[in-house]
Amino acid sequence: MGPYAPAHGLVETGQPSHRHVGLAVPRLGWTVPRTLGWAAVAVVCLALGAYLKLPEAIETPDTDTGMFAAYGQLVLHGARPYVDFWDVHPPLVFGYWALVESVTGPEWLRTCYTIKGLAPQSCTGSVAHGLDLLLSVTTALFTASIARRAGGSPLVAALAAVLVVGFADQVMLSNQGSNPSKLTLLPSTVAVWAYVRSLASGRGVAWAAMAGLAAAVAGFAKQPALLTLLALVGHAAWSRDRRSVVALLAGSGLVVGCVCVGLAAAGSLDGFVAQAWAYNLQRTFSGYFLHPTKDTQVTLGRVLTEGAGMLAVLGALGGIVLARESRSPRQFVLLWWAALNAVTILAFREFAYVVPSLAILGAFGFDRAWCWIAARGTGIGTVGCSLLLAISLATIPPTTRFQQVQLARARGERGPGGGLSQPEELGRILTRDLPPGSLFVYGNAAMLYPLSGRPPATPYLNAEAFRSTAPAAERTRADLVAMLQRSLPTVIVLAPHHDELELNLGSYQALRSFLQGCYRRRPINRDFDHSWTVLTPTRDCAIARS
Repeated sequence: MGPYAPAHGLVETGQPSHRHVGLAVPRLGWTVPRTLGWAAVAVVCLALGAYLKLPEAIETPDTDTGMFAAYGQLVLHGARPYVDFWDVHPPLVFGYWALVESVTGPEWLRTCYTIKGLAPQSCTGSVAHGLDLLLSVTTALFTASIARRAGGSPLVAALAAVLVVGFADQVMLSNQGSNPSKLTLLPSTVAVWAYVRSLASGRGVAWAAMAGLAAAVAGFAKQPALLTLLALVGHAAWSRDRRSVVALLAGSGLVVGCVCVGLAAAGSLDGFVAQAWAYNLQRTFSGYFLHPTKDTQVTLGRVLTEGAGMLAVLGALGGIVLARESRSPRQFVLLWWAALNAVTILAFREFAYVVPSLAILGAFGFDRAWCWIAARGTGIGTVGCSLLLAISLATIPPTTRFQQVQLARARGERGPGGGLSQPEELGRILTRDLPPGSLFVYGNAAMLYPLSGRPPATPYLNAEAFRSTAPAAERTRADLVAMLQRSLPTVIVLAPHHDELELNLGSYQALRSFLQGCYRRRPINRDFDHSWTVLTPTRDCAIARS
């Protein structure tokens, strides 16, 4: 790792030699005080992220968002994760939503403010998306700092920050925000930032321990984020830095130990191991991610053509350049980070994890291309650099078509003349027209729990465990029917997804017989989608159970 000279701009570390600068401060004559530079990048990222998140922020929550919001309420009322409710995610997301709802209250449809020209906005949804935006902007700033410490100029760092927000907050990859994948981005980026600092610090072991700690926190948001820890340990081992390996493992072990002790004290540790780990491993090895039972909306092809094609091209270019030219350990860390997180795409169809690492590589790739063109001579360089910039900007619209469609959809559904969505309308019907009591939703429509304000009748708020090919599905299905027979929910809703191949009631005879024997269909207004089915107990069955 070569020496670095002092620099101005966005950073605490030095500026590399002119050969590696590209968009360098001397070349462009850009000298900005450090604090002002950071503030400018933060403002740009905040504005860009707010614009990109607008569709998901004003749309109705989807099933995952509704599920996590319900978990947050349950935790606030003393529920134990993995005991009082069933889920395959680590516990950080439950704490996140408990925090959101401790501020906003439990009523999703309560509005704190209105914006002219938009449907009334949920207070809970607004706070959740606002916090998600702040987390993504903070991630972008840490990414910019990593870029600088890896030898990038201030403009390279700024570009990396904008790329993080520009792609992580797009609807296709953000997936309604505040989800486990998004929650991994900040701690994962902090882990890499701390590790990069450890490579040029007199307190390298302390920074490496902090990196391990942050990487473990990311893993408690969602399991694949542990690949960042694996990347850092792999780099340290490859560099034969035993002290950093030990520090990384010690920092991560501290977090794991504390969380496990806390879960054990709550009586949730066995469920955490069984649901968040054993269950996930079983469905992974059974081909759940590689061979899904239905087509997924977000595929690699769609991401490349409609969501993040520009980021992928720039990231690949930057990766090739750094792999060939770099002699800096801090730049090799970026390659390890990007390569290991690419596994999440190949194995789990998860794309958000790679955004920060590809953003830095992409910024370096653009920088190198600019630098190479500029070196051709004044005339050719000026024309070539202008053309490169024009082509880069021109590729953004055709490779972000999904975002454009979602913006148009949001305007149509939630703009002037828009009203409540069908799930929101159904939530109000459940609250207004039916007796109070518990709710069970069969299918993927967990948003009805927060939208109706009804408590869940069972620990199962989504249909994952009832899939016909899910691990131990027969036992779980039998347990569900037994729970419903004991509790007799006031309302049962069959979501449109109950007819999907793996959830079809035709192959779930026990539940079908129970519903036919104890429940009757309640009519909804004529304009409502009849693929939703609302059921209430029959009088005879209710008397027999009482």
